[in-house]
Amino acid sequence: MVGWWCIIALVNLAWCSVLWLHRRDNHTWTLPVYAAFTLADTLMLLWSPYGLALGPGSGPVWVFAAAVAWMSWFSVCLLAAVRLWLGRVPWWVGAAVAVPGVLVAGSESLGASQDMRRTLMHVFYEPVCLIGAFLLIRSYVQRVVKSGCESGIDYLAFLIRVTSIILLLKLGLMLDDGLLVYWMAYAFHLLFMVTIIVYYVWKRKYMIPWLLSRS
Repeated sequence: MVGWWCIIALVNLAWCSVLWLHRRDNHTWTLPVYAAFTLADTLMLLWSPYGLALGPGSGPVWVFAAAVAWMSWFSVCLLAAVRLWLGRVPWWVGAAVAVPGVLVAGSESLGASQDMRRTLMHVFYEPVCLIGAFLLIRSYVQRVVKSGCESGIDYLAFLIRVTSIILLLKLGLMLDDGLLVYWMAYAFHLLFMVTIIVYYVWKRKYMIPWLLSRS
């Protein structure tokens, strides 16, 4: 399983490099959204006792760092959705997303049990971020469509929507069975990456030239 995890990490890093090379063609939040996932996943691979175990896999520092890294993907998706929908991210919105996340990540150090910390993460914080991001992107896409779609639907909107759907499904399985089995976790990662990479390549190579030829 560690070998598959290493392959996923390498693909993530490679895709970040592609997004970096195309950063002028994409929304400024596209790379940060995917980089948040890549950094979290790579950190878990290097540090986790289930990965390469290069660092301590227990203790309050590990729990806090792992929780912050994991929840960063959810919070960045919500903030990126706010950026698309509103055109900016007010400071109070950033604080309203970041402060609860840090408190939840450090809740065990503040006296909460492990089960309470996991409940706060997986039942409250993460679903709120994902559902909020999904609804904002839905409203954003409807607005773009009503305006005539002259500039097309931004790839960032597609990335956030797919991320929200995949992670909500993943959370649903985690909450139903306690912990997501490893093979299913890898299947979700594979589905996610194939979807966003194939769509991006197809859109750039086929959809955009076709739209330009028809305009």
